[in-house]
Amino acid sequence: MRPRAVIDDNVVRIKFLNGNGTLSDSPEELEKVPVIEVLMEQAGPDGNIIQAGRAMALVDTGADHFAMDRSFAERCGFIPAGTTTPSGVGGFVENANYYDLTWRVTTNGGEKIFRSRFVAVPLKETGREYQAIFGMTFVHKGRLLMDSKTSEYIFEFN
Repeated sequence: MRPRAVIDDNVVRIKFLNGNGTLSDSPEELEKVPVIEVLMEQAGPDGNIIQAGRAMALVDTGADHFAMDRSFAERCGFIPAGTTTPSGVGGFVENANYYDLTWRVTTNGGEKIFRSRFVAVPLKETGREYQAIFGMTFVHKGRLLMDSKTSEYIFEFN
């Protein structure tokens, strides 16, 4: 039986990031890296939009909030909103910049737009191939379904 969410208009399919950088619809490797594709942007002080383009975001139920790769944020030219001292992913990072960003995700029924605060931590330099981490703050925006028996890997927004 297929989950009800698959036919609704507010669902995004979870993809899996493979070691060679490709994406698959189901886990192909022992290390499972569930991601969603998002577009990230920031309104600059002059009103112009700073667009990052496509980013892969790890859906991480072990993380609390949103994080992004420090070098990705710098490369995009995002303007920091302040600094903080997070611990967890990337270890303990003093004076990490945080950014107030808009992110967009395409569902099977259109586009969802959100604003969130992202803390910049070293992801790429510690071997991660995704640009952002979406923790439980993201998961609370809906329902995460990871069913290996039926190969249904989706996130349904509230």
